[in-house]
Amino acid sequence: PWPAAFRSSRLLARVLELAPHQIRRYPRFRDYDSLRLWGLEFARVHGLERDQLEFGIGPMRTPLTEECFGDLRRLVDDILFYRRADGPDPCHPFYRMQAERWLESLILEESDRLFPELLPEAIYPQIPVYLGKDPGRVDVLAADREGTLVVLELKVTADPDLPLQALDYWGRVIRHNRGGDFERRGYFIEARLNRSRPRIYLVSPVFGFHDSTERLLRFLDPEIELWKIFINQDWRAGVKVLRRIRVRCGELD
Repeated sequence: PWPAAFRSSRLLARVLELAPHQIRRYPRFRDYDSLRLWGLEFARVHGLERDQLEFGIGPMRTPLTEECFGDLRRLVDDILFYRRADGPDPCHPFYRMQAERWLESLILEESDRLFPELLPEAIYPQIPVYLGKDPGRVDVLAADREGTLVVLELKVTADPDLPLQALDYWGRVIRHNRGGDFERRGYFIEARLNRSRPRIYLVSPVFGFHDSTERLLRFLDPEIELWKIFINQDWRAGVKVLRRIRVRCGELD
């Protein structure tokens, strides 16, 4: 299903060497691989041999040639300068953009410490899930050591839609799992998935849950296993799980 995933080329290797300990590569099936620095996509690599690359922030991207390689190097240096916990300007776009992807990248880096119940080799960001032709992407989809799927939805600021969004993706994951779709796509080969209903983890800073979250959760199916995961407000300096609460869904006052 991924004919070019994790193939390499001299061009790609040269780009990765610009920041070998920070650049992360995420395959997007047959289409392209996403290159990111702390969750911020700065380049996409295409082609069967992953030998075509375009770079830039947002929809405007420039094909990489030898003449503009210096521009790419400067972009990488600028992102590394501004996108760090002690960055010089918290208002800079490179610091503020795609904050949830930044959190996602930190969780992926230390998943074994933060979520030891999950298989480290069975944690995937931004997996596409469908309802008919309507696409969606789970922030993180993982499997625990018994093969049960876990849907992680991340928010860094209060969002009243968080519970319903997680429930939407949870339902889509159930459908894909029962149909064996993940295995056919090449996911969770090591996990031996079971067909149990997934768990849901809502992950947010301590003061990042919207006031309406608890009220909405009372209307959900009581059979859903849902957890609120509280992390530190200064998560950019390193994510810490401060508290985990099992939510009793379906319990009305």
